Amino acid sequence: MSTKQEIGDNIENKVSEANLGRLILDSDLRDVLKDDPESILESIYGSQLTDNNTDGTYTVDAGNFTYSIRISKVGCLILMSGEILALSNLSGANKVFDISDANLRPSDTSYSTGYIVPSNQVLAIGLDTVSYGLYLRGDISTGEQFNFSITYRVNS
Repeated sequence: MSTKQEIGDNIENKVSEANLGRLILDSDLRDVLKDDPESILESIYGSQLTDNNTDGTYTVDAGNFTYSIRISKVGCLILMSGEILALSNLSGANKVFDISDANLRPSDTSYSTGYIVPSNQVLAIGLDTVSYGLYLRGDISTGEQFNFSITYRVNS
């Protein structure tokens, strides 16, 4: 998943060679459009990212939950969904994790809802722009699972 800047740099690197009197090769154009990992095609239809409290590839665990998430990025929009399991009885606003990858951090505070399985009790979740944390807001008991989906904007 490339940022707008990375795609632009990739195009500029290929096209700038043409400014030196060299024609753009089909392979260069193909790389920019679809073959490079930083290509336009990969940026639009990139692979879904996954993370959890053990791996911590894109997140830093806050220690209150176990979790498994999926992240899809298209342009400046992120769709994150996942499952959170409470490690103890909690109430109020409790941090699940911080987003450590700068390209996945929210540009604005965002809110959504999800539900506890199997009771279908609805709770709110939110992403903040200070610690880039995902918070679960409400009461949840030890061992209860919370399923969620949130869409938010990023800067790159």
